[in-house]
This record gives sequence, C-alpha cells and structure tokens, in this order.
Amino acid sequence: MKKYGFGIDVGGTTVKVGFFETSGALLDKWEIKTNTANGGEAILPDIAKTIEEKLSKEGISKDEVQGIGIGVPGPVLNASVVTRCVNLGWGEIDVAGTLSKITGLPVKVGNDANVAALGEMWQGGAKGSISFDAGRGHAFKIGVGYEWRPPMANTAFIAPEINNDYVANLKDEHVFSSEFSYQFQN
Repeated sequence: MKKYGFGIDVGGTTVKVGFFETSGALLDKWEIKTNTANGGEAILPDIAKTIEEKLSKEGISKDEVQGIGIGVPGPVLNASVVTRCVNLGWGEIDVAGTLSKITGLPVKVGNDANVAALGEMWQGGAKGSISFDAGRGHAFKIGVGYEWRPPMANTAFIAPEINNDYVANLKDEHVFSSEFSYQFQN
C-alpha cells in the first residue's frame, strides 16, 4: 500500500518540499534553493535529489510512495507541461515527464495557486458548513467557503492577495474570507 507522498512548491527563490502521509498528515517540511541559472535546468534534478535523500534517510522504499505533486508559477497543460515560468527561466518543459523519469515516481503538476486551493479544499479551508436545525433531531448542512485555520499574522500581509476577512470567533479563530489575486506572466 502506498503510504507517502511529496508536495513541492517551486518558487523563484526557494523550492518548498513537504513529506506527507497519504492521509494528508505532514511528516516533515524543508526548503532548497531554486537554482535558476542556465534557464533553470538544475531545478528538477535538485528536487529529485532532495526527495532521494529524504527517502534514504527515512529508510523508505519508492514502492511506498504514491507520487509527487508539484505547484509551479505558471500555466500548466494536462497536469504535466509548463508553457512558461518567467521567474524560473523555463520555456515549455514537460515537468511531470522529466521529474518522473529522474525519480521513478508518478508526478502531477499544476499552477501553484490552483494546487494551493486544492490543498486547502482537501485539508483545511472551504470545508466548513452551515447547519439548519429543523427540530426533532433533524438537521441539514450546506457547505460554504470557510477557513478555520487563519494564516499567521506575520505572513498574512505579505501574500500577493487582497483579503477581506471577517473574524467570527477570536477564541476559536474562525474566519470567513474572500480573496482576490492577480498573477502576471510575460
């Protein structure tokens, strides 16, 4: 049974790596420098190296790894091919195919903002609900966009989003949030 997976966030300065159980439990996280020299040709081999080092250190076989999910700052076709990532120096590149060939693991690629939203949907935000009690033990629930793990104050204001947050309960840190974000690719 596949028990582990890796989540990768490729940025222009650092690559953030998360090592997870397939349940979503974070086991470890770390960063490596993003080497954008020579059109970013070392980025994927560097990611492969850090994954190999982690598996070796933990004594985990690749047979136990479900795969690698990677978010990149640019448009992605078919969960594989990046059309252009200006801050990485990449033109069109098959990120999934290349990284899979190097690591021997399945790889899926998505735009970083999209995969962050999917992660929040799965493991955190947007899983809240509104309950309606109809009496006599009958209740109805409707899901809504809801964040019960708000960002830390020291990071909330450096993100490239405009946020409109309503704090519903400071004791439990319940936050209703709306967001607007903008990304430019030249």
